Amino acid sequence: QVPLPQLQVLQTALCCFTSACVSFPAECEHVQYVLSSLALSFFELLLFFGKDEFYEDPLKDILGSIQECQNLLNRYRNMNLELVTRIIRDGGPWEDPVLQAILKAKPVSQ
Repeated sequence: QVPLPQLQVLQTALCCFTSACVSFPAECEHVQYVLSSLALSFFELLLFFGKDEFYEDPLKDILGSIQECQNLLNRYRNMNLELVTRIIRDGGPWEDPVLQAILKAKPVSQ
């Protein structure tokens, strides 16, 4: 079963958090923890979707809002959220060269 409802809940959480955290300093560790947790949850759910689904509604809109939030949260420099948005931009987790190498049991090229 595709976890679209869970992804929508995470989208709402990230959008609300993006609006609420404007008053937190850039080095706030609580912000880092929340963003890392949300990013990991997003990544886990994205594994359920194929590359072709990334360009269809409603997933396309959800992924677009995640990228918009990351742009607004850029001052926090959360590596996990940045990686998830890069994975989204590159067509999903299944297109990531490291994951492809793991699945094919081949060494990862540097």
